Amino acid sequence: MAPPMNAVPTASIIIPAYNGAKTIAETIESVLNQTLRDIEVIVVNDGSTDNTSNVVRQFTDPRLKLIEQENAGVAAARNHGAMVSRGRYLTFIDADDLWTSDKVEDQVNALEANPEAGAVYSWIDWVDEEGNYIRDGGFIDTEYNTYLQILLIDIVQSGSNTMIRRDAYFELGGYEGSLHPAEDWDFWLRLAEAYEFICVPKLQVHYRQVRGSASTNAIKMEQVSLAIINRERQRLSQNPADRKRFGKLVQMTLNNRYKFLLYKAMDGGIHRNRAFLALRYLAYWIWRDNWEFVRENRDCTIKILTKILVFILLPNRLAWKFVYRYRSHLEIEKAVLWTIKVKLPEVYEKLPPEDVPIRVSQKRLARSRSTAMDSSRR
Repeated sequence: MAPPMNAVPTASIIIPAYNGAKTIAETIESVLNQTLRDIEVIVVNDGSTDNTSNVVRQFTDPRLKLIEQENAGVAAARNHGAMVSRGRYLTFIDADDLWTSDKVEDQVNALEANPEAGAVYSWIDWVDEEGNYIRDGGFIDTEYNTYLQILLIDIVQSGSNTMIRRDAYFELGGYEGSLHPAEDWDFWLRLAEAYEFICVPKLQVHYRQVRGSASTNAIKMEQVSLAIINRERQRLSQNPADRKRFGKLVQMTLNNRYKFLLYKAMDGGIHRNRAFLALRYLAYWIWRDNWEFVRENRDCTIKILTKILVFILLPNRLAWKFVYRYRSHLEIEKAVLWTIKVKLPEVYEKLPPEDVPIRVSQKRLARSRSTAMDSSRR
């Protein structure tokens, strides 16, 4: 039974939607079928030009609310939904993704059991436009220093994953729309500076990979990612000692990002323009990696380079025929993902938050000390 509408729900689920008419019904069904019934669901239609609103209005569940706004981007839609929400916990799902039925309940229980945590995430996999399995996500658990871990690798992997305490969300000011399409990574970095993350080690999010203008997305992702990395580099380099200490981590972060960009450029419907992008990303990775991957994985490097050059040198139709004929050798995109470093080097793994020279980590330290003092007074 759904709670009375005037009660404060345990969790608010916010669905930003832009031209999501084909998939949003399935997304809403996966949300309304959660085992935790004490929820509100807010769909923010971000100026869609298709039938999104009409699809949403077909649902009669009183927990579901539709909000219309002019097109302003996914970050603005999420922030709008958060502003009108009432739940103690906030969680977001894009209009084409899916959840298992226990996702919200498990994440609420995790936050209730860990009051020091500001956010919780689960494990994800990738599905195609028809919902068919493509590949596993990273299945990465949290380490001791979550901020440095998230800087190295996006452990959350999807904006449809996290659940966040309401006060933590508004303390940070929500998502920053100018950093699209990396606003998720930026938000998680800022959140990890001030709060602990915890992981529910279960597959609970199905991230739908929709084919689109991947080359444009990769270019934007590169530009914004470099801006975020440079910002964090400056904050971690306040003095020569810190610059030396964290220089290796920043370089590993750059390498990881260019490996992911290479995967983005090669995955799906590659063509000549995307092949040129892929070649640039591969060259940067090899150069920054001091040729280590090439020396250790010569065959894989040759396959990656061959696939890229085929699409650069041959007409697109002939290139696809060549790749299809030798597909058993040239389906190597996943091999790129396998090279991404997911574990912090030992020198950073146990580094206390107070030894990380970022402003908000000091806020987290002060909060921990205040909590400890309150406990001692009791």
